Amino acid sequence: MTNRKIRSNSGNVGPGTSPTRVSGSFLDDRAGEIPLWSQRPGFLWGLILPILATFASTSLAADEPKSRVTLQAPSQSSIVYSPDGKTLASGSVDATIRLWDARTGREETFLKGHTSPVWSVAISPDGKTLASGCGPTIQLAAPDGKDRGTGSGNPVVKLWDLSTGQELATLAGHTSLVSSLSFSPDGKTLASGSHDATVKLWDVAAAKVPGGKVPAGKVPGGKARATLTGHAAPVTAVAYSPDGQTLASGSSDETIRLWDMQTDKVRLTLRGHTRFIGAVWSVAFSADGKTVASGSYDTTIKLWYVETGQEQATLQGHTGPVYAVALSPSGKSLASGSHDKTVKLWDLSTGKERDTLKDHTDVVRSVMYSPDGKTLATLGNGQIKLWDLPGDNPADK
Repeated sequence: MTNRKIRSNSGNVGPGTSPTRVSGSFLDDRAGEIPLWSQRPGFLWGLILPILATFASTSLAADEPKSRVTLQAPSQSSIVYSPDGKTLASGSVDATIRLWDARTGREETFLKGHTSPVWSVAISPDGKTLASGCGPTIQLAAPDGKDRGTGSGNPVVKLWDLSTGQELATLAGHTSLVSSLSFSPDGKTLASGSHDATVKLWDVAAAKVPGGKVPAGKVPGGKARATLTGHAAPVTAVAYSPDGQTLASGSSDETIRLWDMQTDKVRLTLRGHTRFIGAVWSVAFSADGKTVASGSYDTTIKLWYVETGQEQATLQGHTGPVYAVALSPSGKSLASGSHDKTVKLWDLSTGKERDTLKDHTDVVRSVMYSPDGKTLATLGNGQIKLWDLPGDNPADK
């Protein structure tokens, strides 16, 4: 906001000057007369300050993110944008996947095929294939991060043709629910994290039928080309680095592991979240691939150097477990969703909290920036909200 200077037109007369005569008119400034506001500065400020306050409030409000669309989506558990930003996909505990128009919020279609709740969704970089992971119902907010499985249904990953909604493949191998999915940047490999404490790597092309034509009742299956072991508790999050050379996995064992995708071996294990309550719920890479962020049950977000595994910073401000983190396409801003029902936006150049979005009435389980960085999608129990982010956002310039 531009600072405005207020200039007095009363000459050299000011507080402490003895006037020769006081005019009764506020605007009366005739020669030899002293205006009332000049000898009573408080009177002037009493009039101006409310105007300035209103102006400042309006200016600040214009810079705040605004929720423009609320999607009524009961029991949704995860969300993801398509690469072109036109479609938003969400997984649901009713065993379906819903596709939404990301601009209007209109539901376009839903996909059926799972027999247990869908906990994770991902879309391939070319926007053609959607992956979904399922498993028996759990209590996501279990304090120790341990699986509280109930219900029925096999934990599998399914591949779908995003344009037709046709199921392309079912990938079986995990023994507990599939909590997270991530496509490699070239789209050839799909990583799945599971509460069976493993990460599996799937060859996407080998799992699908050539031409995508699946005979009725004969959906093909596929075997993982590699299974990554080492975590001592459920794997809750997986994410590929932008160059595809590193895969990050977060776990209830309070660690983040960085895997070398050339060897499928763990390269670094990151430790720092609080012991006993430090279950890691989410991981995300910066656009340049140099930083990985983790959100934890200990209410903090940590930033780590990918090259060395050294902790860069700890972001504190949430009053409940942090279930979701996402970095903006510019890599300068981070969004976090929490059990405290808020979404926080952080300026990564300073490590300071910039905004708190409070429209959700329940736990925020997922956050996702649109590919152009202009919209933030957030998922709370029963609602998906789309927030317009200010174009002059200082963290994204």
